[in-house]
Amino acid sequence: MHAPNFSLIISLLPCIIPPYAFRLNRVFGTQRVGWVLFAAFSVLAALQVIRAWHPFGLGLTTGMTLNVLSLLIPALLLIGMVHIESLFKERLRVEQEEKRMRGELELQVKQRTAALDSANEELQREISLRKQGAEELRKSKEEYRFLFEENPQPMWIYDLRSFRFLSINKAATRAYGFSIADFKAMSAKDLLLPEDVGAFTAESARTSAGVDSRRLWRHCKKDGSIIEVEISAADLMYAGYPARLVLAYDVTKLRHPEEQLQSA
Repeated sequence: MHAPNFSLIISLLPCIIPPYAFRLNRVFGTQRVGWVLFAAFSVLAALQVIRAWHPFGLGLTTGMTLNVLSLLIPALLLIGMVHIESLFKERLRVEQEEKRMRGELELQVKQRTAALDSANEELQREISLRKQGAEELRKSKEEYRFLFEENPQPMWIYDLRSFRFLSINKAATRAYGFSIADFKAMSAKDLLLPEDVGAFTAESARTSAGVDSRRLWRHCKKDGSIIEVEISAADLMYAGYPARLVLAYDVTKLRHPEEQLQSA
């Protein structure tokens, strides 16, 4: 058996250099320096093969081959250093660009965070104002309810479409003798004499922008007695429906002395 020819194996090793240089060039990019480096390594590998296979050296002497190698190796080192420098510069440029983009992103995040904080503060102020408005509205409703419920004069609210009573205060129940349930089952027309219903319907059809003092009306109490009342009314929206707030002032006792004086 023949011993392995190590010189032949060593001479074939440079053949691996060009494919590997080509692979590195494909990985790091197709820069011009990379292609020059690939070409130089290919020439170096070819010379190594020629030197190892001297019988087929194409007329090149050993001295000539060594001179070419002595010139080519420093050139390869220089080209390799330039190529590495270009790679590091590119990496530095990418890192700087990444740093710049990160700074811009952080600035945008800060700006958007500041905008969100401002919007949140504005929302908090709006919520506070709405709470304050709701509290004031609640107090106004309580004051209105107190003025309505505890008013010493009879007051009620009726629907302008159906004439049904929507709300009645305590003074109305005391003055007319009807309970709250009685009023709820009645309409505003039921307080009138039959001959006054037509005039009352026409009067209710007229809208009023403010408090309007209207003419005298005759009302029937639960016990059947008739009283004369002076009506002050104001139109409003109650639970989303057109309604009228009425204050009734009993003038029966005031008018009887006048009639007696006129008769005398």
